[in-house]
Amino acid sequence: MTKKILIDARKIDDYGIGEYVRQIVTGIHLNAEINFEYSFYFLINTNAVNFPYKKIDSEKIFTIKRRPFSIFEFIDFLKLKDSFDFFWATSLSHPIFGFTNRLITTVHDVAQIDLKPVDLKEFLKFKIIKLYLQSIAKKSRIIFFNSEFTRDRFLSYFYTSAMTVVTPLGSKYENDNEKICSINIQTQYFVILGNNRPHKNIEFAIKNFLLNKKLEKFNLHVIGSYPIKIQDVNQDDFLRRVIFFGKIPDYDLKRELKNSVALIFPSVYEGFGLPVLEAMSLSLPVICSNIAAIREVCGDAAFYFNPYSASSFQTAISSFLSDYQLNPASLYLRVYQRSNLYSWKRCIDLSASKLLHLK
Repeated sequence: MTKKILIDARKIDDYGIGEYVRQIVTGIHLNAEINFEYSFYFLINTNAVNFPYKKIDSEKIFTIKRRPFSIFEFIDFLKLKDSFDFFWATSLSHPIFGFTNRLITTVHDVAQIDLKPVDLKEFLKFKIIKLYLQSIAKKSRIIFFNSEFTRDRFLSYFYTSAMTVVTPLGSKYENDNEKICSINIQTQYFVILGNNRPHKNIEFAIKNFLLNKKLEKFNLHVIGSYPIKIQDVNQDDFLRRVIFFGKIPDYDLKRELKNSVALIFPSVYEGFGLPVLEAMSLSLPVICSNIAAIREVCGDAAFYFNPYSASSFQTAISSFLSDYQLNPASLYLRVYQRSNLYSWKRCIDLSASKLLHLK
């Protein structure tokens, strides 16, 4: 008898995890080998926008009103536990009760534990996330990780008897045929991607960008972050050259990246670094922090800096400008070749192959 797997797709409209969920939902559905062994069903919210309703039979879709991590979702999970053989938690939200040894989980990062709490609110969040991760370690049959870094960090905190598998992500632009082949001198701007959370380190990058004399002719487009104040810089220069876009549609993001000089990614913590890979898949050069997860993705194709060191940032900028002036073709080729190591097909096929080990 074909076993049933329920995939939690409630975060399908989110950025980051949402892209992962969208790719898993469509990719698993189209994988003939795994669909011969299992029947897949999908848990979504009533107002899901990006779910591919037309591609999936309605009887395989279960709709609930509860958002992930809501208290009442446990009741919904208990109602479902006898109807399915396995539950695939695509985020930390999962059935705390029920589905013991029948849980498949994707862990995207352990940031809430690695980034120590700074106040009471963060401390309470830290405790809750730790309980969820402990439950995942105890109950899961398979745990998927986006990177070796995240798997290593998880296993440094928790023991698990589950199969642990690294399934690197892909880029939504990986099949884009309009790769960047030259720096756009007309637009003359760099891009920063990141929200306003402290570990994204946006203020550090903006300040040091403005203080670099070699960048005086360039503007800076900050995407995903609302406007902030920067001290110790020329305020007229700041207002004239730094443009905050907040969150923008994917079409506009793609255009911004394609027309920019390079991506600056100053984050001090990432579980994988999807924005960096997506930029590289458009052949866009990347100047980024030298943290482990980013190095795992970029290899030798990026210009690295210590995200706590102003001098290291300026050195990385100088190295990038020098490389472009000396051999721009080599720069774009290096980025393009590195991005080709990653694909959503590889991620999905690897995930599917491991699901075949379930009994």
